[in-house]
Amino acid sequence: MTHKRCNAVPAALSKPLGPMEGLTRATVVAAGTGGLTAIEAAAVTGLDRYSLQPRLSELRRKGLVVDSGKRRRNPSGRQAIVWIARELVSTADDNASPA
Repeated sequence: MTHKRCNAVPAALSKPLGPMEGLTRATVVAAGTGGLTAIEAAAVTGLDRYSLQPRLSELRRKGLVVDSGKRRRNPSGRQAIVWIARELVSTADDNASPA
């Protein structure tokens, strides 16, 4: 069986975002290529981290935010994922310093 690539937008992406999803996405987009952890995004929005984290997971499933590959320490000392808007991924790669 062969699979053809489909350029159609997934149904989940064509649906409007809820208010908290929209706020969370706008916050991640505004952070630019530096991205935000869930705790950083919660501080910016004023939302509780436990209310915001599921929104990031939903946005990830919808393909609107991605794990940047970076980690930053949160207040507990654990390494936290730095989220970035999908449309900024190539920009972030272009701005990365050479290895």
